[in-house]
Order: sequence, then C-alpha cells, then structure tokens
Amino acid sequence: MQATYLIGSLIAFVIWLVLFLFRKDTRKEMIVLSLLMMIFGAIMETFVWTKDWWRPVTITGTLLGPEDFIFGFSMGGICSVIYEELFRKTHAERRNRTEHRHHARLIAFIVGLIVIVGCFSAFVLRLNSAESWTLSTIVAITAIWIVRRDLIIPSLLTGAIITSFAFLGFFILNLIQPNFVYHWWLLKDLTGVVILGVPSEDIIWFFTMGAFIGPIYELWQGTRLRNI
Repeated sequence: MQATYLIGSLIAFVIWLVLFLFRKDTRKEMIVLSLLMMIFGAIMETFVWTKDWWRPVTITGTLLGPEDFIFGFSMGGICSVIYEELFRKTHAERRNRTEHRHHARLIAFIVGLIVIVGCFSAFVLRLNSAESWTLSTIVAITAIWIVRRDLIIPSLLTGAIITSFAFLGFFILNLIQPNFVYHWWLLKDLTGVVILGVPSEDIIWFFTMGAFIGPIYELWQGTRLRNI
C-alpha cells in the first residue's frame, strides 16, 4: 500500500501536534529540534539509510518523499519534549553568555564526534548504516551523560518512551499493510531479526534517537529540569 508510510508519518505528526498544543513553554524547543531533525533526516535518508537499511514506498514514488520530512519533523519535536510533558518538568537556571558559548562548543563537539565515529565505522570498519548509527550515537549519548549526569534519567526514559511509541506505530501499520517490514527493509543487509513486527535495528534507532535528542536542548541551553 503506497500510503502506509504517509499514514505512519501523520500518526507521528498528530502526537507532535498534541504535545505542541498542550504546553506553551515547550513550543520553542519543539520547533528548533523539529526543524533540525527534519533537515538531518532528509540528508541521512537520501545518502545513507536507503542504501543498506530500508527503502519505504513514498506517495511520490521517489527515494525521498514528503513522508520523510513529516516524520523527521515530528520525531525531532516529540523526542525533545516528551519527557518534560509526561513528567511535568520545566526549565530552570538559564545560562549566562559565557556558559552559552561553552555549551554551544560542546554541542558542536558532540555533533562532530557523531560524524567522525560514523564515518570511521562506515569507511574503515565497513559497518552498515544501522551499525554505524548505533556506534556513533552511543558514543555521543555517553559524552552527554559524562558532562551532564542529571540528564541520564531523562535521556533513558525518553529513549524508552519513544521505543514504546514505535512498537505501537508498527502494530498499527501492520494492520494496514501486513508484513510491510519484509517488503521495505533490506533485511539481508541487516541482522534480519524482527521483534513483534519491528526490525531489531529500528528498535535500537528509536531508543538511541530518543536518548540523544531528549537531553540535547537542555545541554545546549545550559538549563536544568525541575518539577512544575
């Protein structure tokens, strides 16, 4: 079914919209991370993930479709604030100018770390894009945890929540198009392990995406989370 990916992307956008309307104080964070993730996702989808991970059917019949932009945009915003909204957290201790420069450099370092480790694992270790993603994001997440131990729990819980959403989403899409995973995913290039309808690589992707994106805004802004 050609609209399956679109339906999945729109489900994600509905969740994004609910979160956006529910809390005014998290809207800036959502918009920033949504736009960044949309751009990042489109680049990765075009040049990396569709090479040896998956090739979904888009409504335009092209390698990169409108679904990719919708899904990337939605995922960025959901990952960034889902912990804050579910656990009623807000930001405190705004950073000063010196701290802002420090945290901006830190973010640049972590992003650079992802690129370096990703390229090393892909071109030197000859890992596929799923393995490269896992290795590079684990390194980046660990770097965040070392610098900001207070963000470890929000990071882990965000990853767990996003993974739970993923299982629910795949369940719904399997009702619409049974076994679509076996048609879209390049399982011969992956482990081929599918758990409750979700490829094992995607379970890791959703968890690491949530664990990485979840605390990144707080790290960048130099803020801490407190109860509302």
